[in-house]
Amino acid sequence: MFFDATENPIYEHGMRCDATINLVHRRRSVEAQRQGFTLFELLVTIGVIALVLSILLPALRLSRDRAIALKCQANLRSVGSLVAAYSIDYKDYFPTRISDGQEVSSRPWLWKTYALQGQAVFSSPMWRLYAGSSVDRSVYRCPANATVAELGEKAWIDFEASPTLHAEPSYLHPDLPEASWRGKFGGRAQTFGSVLFPASKVGLFEQWVWHGWRRGFSASGGSIDGLYWTVAYDRPGSVWFLDGSTGACFFADALPGVVRGPEWYSAPVYLTASGVRGRDFLR
Repeated sequence: MFFDATENPIYEHGMRCDATINLVHRRRSVEAQRQGFTLFELLVTIGVIALVLSILLPALRLSRDRAIALKCQANLRSVGSLVAAYSIDYKDYFPTRISDGQEVSSRPWLWKTYALQGQAVFSSPMWRLYAGSSVDRSVYRCPANATVAELGEKAWIDFEASPTLHAEPSYLHPDLPEASWRGKFGGRAQTFGSVLFPASKVGLFEQWVWHGWRRGFSASGGSIDGLYWTVAYDRPGSVWFLDGSTGACFFADALPGVVRGPEWYSAPVYLTASGVRGRDFLR
């Protein structure tokens, strides 16, 4: 007697299992083939990534500019602290590089040099001797200063002392007739004690505004109390007020000044009315 395996229930069950397994494998194979990206899906993904980056990158750049601006203000505050310490050590006077004595006042060709000493006081040997070698020279610059990599220690100093720290307040009185200031020197080192509105009076400011610079100056700026920031109209510069605070201010927000040039500069320039007894900003 012969045994027919096809009639065996166990055999039939095995055949069904094999068929089921083969069907599952084919389905998995098809699903695996479908898991790859089509060209359309890839283009959509790239487009979404590009859109997200276009939104995030400007925000990241602004955050970086903000961090640099805060560091710039911190540097300026450090220099301001040295200026305040200097005044304590030198009978309340602000630091100077050029004397306001007879040798300058009697020589009109030296008046412009005297007026511009705020740009050079922090690079003078006298100041370096006072500040000491322990003070890092980078503190006198904005972290974004683009000249440092090229010039090293000879890079531009960004911070400047207000020229009104070296001018008689009466010489800058807004009601002073031109005949009373024209041809007059008007220069004299001032003291902290002569400041009436320290929270509104700028002692130091950022002459060159590097943070936010996009490799091209978009505006020539203006000048008020020497606050002639290179691009004063499109981004604010760091300032140190004589109450010890710092901030970022636009030139356009400065109060109107008085003209005392070309006695003091090579061209007419606006200086704070009443000098250290006046205000630069309403604060």
